[in-house]
Amino acid sequence: MSERGRDRWRDVEPHGYAPGSSADRRITLNEAVERVQRRTGGRVLDARDLGDAYRLKVLTRNGEVRVIFVDAATGSFR
Repeated sequence: MSERGRDRWRDVEPHGYAPGSSADRRITLNEAVERVQRRTGGRVLDARDLGDAYRLKVLTRNGEVRVIFVDAATGSFR
C-alpha cells in the first residue's frame, strides 16, 4: 500500500471503525423535514427541535394538518 493510502486509515480505531461512527450521528432537522415531506407528500408548516426528537406540523395532500414526531437518533416516525 502506498504511503498516501496508509494515511487515509491512520484515524481508524483498533476495532475497525472510524471515530464518530453512525451510532453517534443524529439526523438533522432538515433531514427530518425532507423525510416527512417525501413520506407524506405534504408540506411542512413548522418544525421544532425537542432534543431527542423533532416535532413537525404537516399540511397533508388531503388538507389535514398533522403533527409528526421524528426520532433524532433513528429517523423513525412516532
